[in-house]
Amino acid sequence: MSDGTPRDAAFDAWCRATYPRTLARLRRKRRSLPLHDAQEIVQDAYHKVYEHWTEIENPDGFLWDVTCKLTIDHWRKRQAAPVAPVDWAEEFGTTPAPECDQPETCVEHRHLIGVMKRLSSDDQRVLLMHVHGSTKEEQAEALATTADTARVRLHRAKKRLEQLVTQDEEEAQQ
Repeated sequence: MSDGTPRDAAFDAWCRATYPRTLARLRRKRRSLPLHDAQEIVQDAYHKVYEHWTEIENPDGFLWDVTCKLTIDHWRKRQAAPVAPVDWAEEFGTTPAPECDQPETCVEHRHLIGVMKRLSSDDQRVLLMHVHGSTKEEQAEALATTADTARVRLHRAKKRLEQLVTQDEEEAQQ
């Protein structure tokens, strides 16, 4: 975001100083809001602040005002978008069993299903849409977001899945 100008240096310093407390404040106010949604809302709010940085007299107040409005927009979009539950039987039950000479494939498959079930329903939906070949635009439409946000959600869901798999592997080694 920064191009090295003094304006950008001031914004970067302010951003680094205020981001953690802004995210924490939003999470305290909206406890039911998933972390990834809160991060996206705060990120979008900082983008709005950056766009108007030279015109703003009170950046903290402007940031919180924008954050609140974006949170309301987020909830409206979530209410308007129908959420289909993840049907594990439909998604994974149609996969044929591995051949007899590949029992480890069956164990890995069952383990992956178990790990996926520990993810949030949003993460599950994003990953399943990706596995089934949905485009970013299709994912964005299903999630009532933009294509860029769908891309970020997919990236974060993959990271969370990777962390859970790594965690399970470490626990298995102990």
